[in-house]
Amino acid sequence: MTKRALVIGVNQPERDSTFTALRSAERDAEALASALRDCGFEVQSLIGSEATTAAIRKAVAGLRRQANGESDLFIAFSGHGAWIPVEGHPDGATFLVSADYESETATSDPNYYLSLDWWYTQLLAWDKPRSVVLVLDCCFAGNVAQAAERRSIGDAIEQHFRGVNVPTGRCAPIWRQLYQARKPTKMTVAGG
Repeated sequence: MTKRALVIGVNQPERDSTFTALRSAERDAEALASALRDCGFEVQSLIGSEATTAAIRKAVAGLRRQANGESDLFIAFSGHGAWIPVEGHPDGATFLVSADYESETATSDPNYYLSLDWWYTQLLAWDKPRSVVLVLDCCFAGNVAQAAERRSIGDAIEQHFRGVNVPTGRCAPIWRQLYQARKPTKMTVAGG
C-alpha cells in the first residue's frame, strides 16, 4: 500500500488584487503536510508562489501516474475559491485560486485554471487508486457537488464511487472512514 499526498496552500494570487490576503492558508497547508508525513504519507507541498496552475496540474499528473489499486491519495487545498459566471454553464464555474490565478483570464477561458469540474475529473471520477480524499478549505468548496451533478447522479455513484457512500464533514470521521474501509473509497471534504 502506498500513501501519497499533495498539499496546496495559497494566501493570495500574485497578480489578482481582487482577493484579500489570507493569513493562514499557507501555514495551515504546511502544518497539514507535516502531520501527513508523520502518518507515513509521501507528501508533495506546493505553497505560495510554488502553487501555480502548471505546477498543480503537473503534481496531479504525477499522482495519477504513480497510483495503483493499493494507493491511498490525500489531496488538500487551502486558499481562496472563486465562482464566476461562465457562458454555457448555467451554474457558472468554481475555481481553486492558484498563485497565478487571474479572474479576467478565468472569465474569458474557464479551462485555463483549476475548476472544480477539472478536479472532479482528475480525482473523484478516477477509479485506479484504492482511496482518494480531497479536502477543500476555501470558499465555494461545496460546489464540488455541482461537478458531480452535471453528470447523472446514478452514474456518479455507480461508476465513479463504486457504490461507496461519499461522506462529507470534518476531519475526525474522515480518517476513521478512510482507514477502516475495506473497499475503495472516494470522498470530498468541503470546509472553509
